[in-house]
Amino acid sequence: MVHPGIGIGGFFGRLARRLGIVDMRYEFGPTIKNGRVRLLDAELRIIQLNDSIKNSTRDFVDNKISTTKQVPGLSPVNRLGTLLPLSIVILACAFKEVVEDSKRVRADATVNASIVKTLFGSQFVDKKWMDAVVGDVVRVENGQFFPADLILLSSFEPDALCYIETSNLDGETNLKIRQGLPETAHFLDAETVSLMSGEIKCELPNNSLYTFEGNISFAGSKMVPLDLGQLLLRGAMLRNTRWIYGIVVFTGHETKLMKNATYLTSNFETEILMIQRSSVVVDFLWNILTFMILYNNLIPLSLIVTMDFVKYYIASLISSDLDMYYEQTDTPATARTSALVEELGQVDFIFSDKTGTLTCNVMEFKMCSIGGIAYAEVVPEDKRVQVDDRGKVSGYYDFKTLLRNAETHETAQVISDFCILLSVCHTVIPERDENDPSAIIYQASSPDEGALVKGVQYLGYTFT
Repeated sequence: MVHPGIGIGGFFGRLARRLGIVDMRYEFGPTIKNGRVRLLDAELRIIQLNDSIKNSTRDFVDNKISTTKQVPGLSPVNRLGTLLPLSIVILACAFKEVVEDSKRVRADATVNASIVKTLFGSQFVDKKWMDAVVGDVVRVENGQFFPADLILLSSFEPDALCYIETSNLDGETNLKIRQGLPETAHFLDAETVSLMSGEIKCELPNNSLYTFEGNISFAGSKMVPLDLGQLLLRGAMLRNTRWIYGIVVFTGHETKLMKNATYLTSNFETEILMIQRSSVVVDFLWNILTFMILYNNLIPLSLIVTMDFVKYYIASLISSDLDMYYEQTDTPATARTSALVEELGQVDFIFSDKTGTLTCNVMEFKMCSIGGIAYAEVVPEDKRVQVDDRGKVSGYYDFKTLLRNAETHETAQVISDFCILLSVCHTVIPERDENDPSAIIYQASSPDEGALVKGVQYLGYTFT
């Protein structure tokens, strides 16, 4: 007997089958008893009462549910869902920090392995910078950096003078003069220096680049004060001086350069772990918990990794920028850390006292005006001498005309006075070249003075 409305031939039966209302298993008419459908044994769910052991043998599912649309059981708010992306972020950021730190390690190893001549007995021997200790007497030659903070004893120049460049310290490319004490100026060879005895008393290590207080005393002589004029700072370079002797007073992280160094806390610590260098284990665990609570839902973890690698990529573009490559010394720009990118992005204005701070500060004698007449080394086409309709002369003459005017022109005396003043009114020290005694090397603290002296030398006024 077929149930009414569900039979094969009925209109409503066909419609119900098409809409999925009727179970196809009962299409051919299941047995009806007391108004209920009778199921087969294979379609029954059998549950034992008070017998969990037998029930456990049945293929029943547990009572755990999941409403997520991703992987069943995996949610961004459970432990595994938080730990997995967090681990990926930490590993990615840690990898980036390792790559950047490895570059700094190699750079530090190169600096520490630099060689300086150090007094050993009665002669100077090579020693690594990292092995220099307080009290060592070192010999630094022209073009070398000072390995530590030194007290100048003597130099190749008269009166223990020397010139240093401090561009790595304060950005100034102008040379500065340092002069040793008269009491130490006679230490001009290794044997004389090896006989020196006495002591230095000075201030404790600090970060002041422009002050220094101390005194030096020798056996059987009075105490002599020391000041900034005798201090040679690590990071500065010896320039225009063949060599100097100095005593090491501050080394390593006690030097004024390192005292002024800014240590950038890595993004891995500040953004990921949020720990302080002096924190203990408990603080570390609390900071980890704080990170999970604050960052997990507020900031996407993938955004941290993305920003770190974007900064790393931009830093690599800085290192490969040809516009910042200095061909003469084969020196490219170097971004030592990806944090440089966001620091540069905060710069809005640059205040500079002069152009020498932002340029190579290379000076050449190009033009001058003497007696109302302008002269130039190279005269542009639009600046050549011209005479207008009223007979007025305008424009620049070249230096060959200047040489002729110095002999026969009405301004010859003015030209002579001009060149004499330029050749003698300065602090430049002339030095003969050992390889070519006829050549003169001018040791100037300022490139302006050196350019003026060399310029009038071309005009026949040589300072010797």
